[in-house]
Amino acid sequence: MVLVASGSEVSLACDAAEKLAAENMVARVVSLLCLELFDAQPAAWRNELIPCDRLPVIAIEAARGQSLRGLVGTRGLVYGLDRFGASAPYTDLAEFFGFTPDRVCARVLSHLRPPGVGAQSPSE
Repeated sequence: MVLVASGSEVSLACDAAEKLAAENMVARVVSLLCLELFDAQPAAWRNELIPCDRLPVIAIEAARGQSLRGLVGTRGLVYGLDRFGASAPYTDLAEFFGFTPDRVCARVLSHLRPPGVGAQSPSE
């Protein structure tokens, strides 16, 4: 799978990738610095970096999750917020909204695995 994130969510994606590896799930992390610049690149290059037709793509974005909908394809997941205005220390907000490695990992696994299916090897 490919985990796409930008800004402060990149370290979260890296930590989630480590947790997914412990579940025998291989994840590549792509830091998407600017969606507009990415969209301006040749399609072949974009598809090589984020191959949504071959791999599940999970976009992690706290601020504008739905803006990444076009990157994830039909098998993908946008792990983001669709609201604005919460105020608290960032660690409290991350925990409250589920932007922790454990919560991201759990959501990705539930998205990729049918209910009742245990850990699978990467080749399954």
